[in-house]
Amino acid sequence: MQDGKALQAGTSHFLGQNFAKAFDVKYASKSLGKNFDYEKVMTKKANRKPLTFAEKYALSDDIVKERYAILKDAFTDTEKGALQIKSRISKQCDTYRRGGDIVGKITIIGTSLRINLPLDPDAAEFNDGKTPHVNMGHKKVYEEVPFQFKVNSKLALKRALALIEIV
Repeated sequence: MQDGKALQAGTSHFLGQNFAKAFDVKYASKSLGKNFDYEKVMTKKANRKPLTFAEKYALSDDIVKERYAILKDAFTDTEKGALQIKSRISKQCDTYRRGGDIVGKITIIGTSLRINLPLDPDAAEFNDGKTPHVNMGHKKVYEEVPFQFKVNSKLALKRALALIEIV
C-alpha cells in the first residue's frame, strides 16, 4: 500500500483502466468480429481521440448491445426471394445496403443508438410528435439517409422497428 496501488485500485472510481494497470492485467476482447485492446481503447478515450464504431460498441452497456442486436436483425431480416440486405461496419457506423442502395445506418453517439433511414423528415406522417427525429440531410454523410431517430428506450426501440418496416 505504500506505492498507492492497492488503495487506489480498491476505490470504486478507479475500477476502470487503473485496476488493470495496478495489477498488470491485459484485456483483449473481440467486438463485432474485431479484436481490440481494452487498455489502448481507454487511453484513446482519455486522450479525447475519436473511437471507432466497434470500440464504442465494446464499451457500451448491455442494454445498448441488446437494442443494437434487435435493430440489426430487423434490418437484415428479408423475405425469401428478395434481395439480401448486407451489413458493413465502418469506423463511424454500421451501414445496411440492398443492392447498391442504403437502407439504413446505425451509429452510437454517447450512450445511445441512432438510426438513419431514407425517409423524408418533413413528411406529415412523421411530424405527429410520436416520432421525434432530426433532419440530418445537410451533412454529406447522411444525404441518402437524412431521417435520424434516437433509440434510447423500449418505446423508442418499438417505434424504430416500425420505421424500419416502412423502409
